[in-house]
Amino acid sequence: FGDGAEWGVRIHYSKEAESLGTAGPLKLLQSELGEPFLVMNGDILTNLDFRRLRDAHLENGAALTVVTKVVDLPLHYGVVESDNEIITRITEKPVIRAEVNAGIYFMNPEIIEYIPEGRKYDMTVLLQDLLSRGARIRRFELKDYWLDIGRLEDYDRAQEYVREGLFDR
Repeated sequence: FGDGAEWGVRIHYSKEAESLGTAGPLKLLQSELGEPFLVMNGDILTNLDFRRLRDAHLENGAALTVVTKVVDLPLHYGVVESDNEIITRITEKPVIRAEVNAGIYFMNPEIIEYIPEGRKYDMTVLLQDLLSRGARIRRFELKDYWLDIGRLEDYDRAQEYVREGLFDR
C-alpha cells in the first residue's frame, strides 16, 4: 500500500518488537494520532461505508464507537431445558442470534492514554476498562456485508465471494 497516496490516505507503518495485542500497538502511534481515527482488525472483509461510521462517531459525542454486527449462530445439538431432573423442553438445533463486536472501531485520540505502554493489551480489555471508568462508548450496527476471515473456511469463502464479484455489488 506504500504511503497510501494512491488512495488519498496517509499510511504509517509500525512494527512491534513483541506482540502487544489488539490495542497495545496504538500506544506506539500516539504522537501520530491527533484526531479521531479508525481501527480495524486485519482479518475482516466488509463493505461498510467508513464515511458513515466516521460521521456517526463525530455526531454521537462518544469517546469510542464500536461497530457491531447481528449474527446467527447455529447450534449443532438439541438444547434441553429442565426443571431439576424433569425435562421441560427440547429445541432441536436452534439458531442463536447475537450482536457481536465486529472488530472495527472509531475512537478519539485521548483513548490512547488508557493503554499501557510496552505490554500486551487487547481491545476487549480496553473496552472493559473504559466502561468501568464511565466512558461513553457507542455502538454502530453494521447492516452491510461482514465476514471475519480468521478461520481457514471463512477465508476460502471470502476468496470465492471476491473472485465471483459478489462483493462489488
